[in-house]
Amino acid sequence: MTETEKPVCYTCRAAKRYFDGAVAASRYTEALRKAIHRFKFRHEQYMAKTFAGFIEYAFSKSGAKANAFDIIVCVPPDKERYYKRGFDPVEVIGKYVSERLGIPILPGAVVKIKNNLPQHKLNARERAKNVHGVYKIALPDDVKDKNVLLIDDVFTTGATANEIARMLKKAGTKYVLVATIAKSVPKI
Repeated sequence: MTETEKPVCYTCRAAKRYFDGAVAASRYTEALRKAIHRFKFRHEQYMAKTFAGFIEYAFSKSGAKANAFDIIVCVPPDKERYYKRGFDPVEVIGKYVSERLGIPILPGAVVKIKNNLPQHKLNARERAKNVHGVYKIALPDDVKDKNVLLIDDVFTTGATANEIARMLKKAGTKYVLVATIAKSVPKI
């Protein structure tokens, strides 16, 4: 079954997508959810290398070529979560993905300028509204005319990735491929 033949929910079909593609290594299973939470909330940072391997696997299975990408950009946390955790989980994974694929990472390219509700508590429509205007491209000259690999941990509805891709495209980015550890089934 090709990507275009796969069933897509109405919300996803109806939404305008700014990213050009998305890959995930696995479905968001209970075991994977627990592992990601241990990494993010219990500071088990050794797991980052494994998660980077998952993303590398998804990337290579997609047929994408590393030399087609100029930079890696990571979905940023809000400042409060960053200071509470003491690290940016997605950026830690992104650094290992960068090493594995040989694509330079651009830390700080995207910043979260507003705090919003946690996405996991919202349905698809609410998620899209919740992230609108929350991110800013902090390094617009560094993303202009680039092909970007956008890294996040979990892809649910794609609202966060879509909003960041929208901002990247507005800044002149040519192509955005989203790569995540897991893909979840959205709440509709």
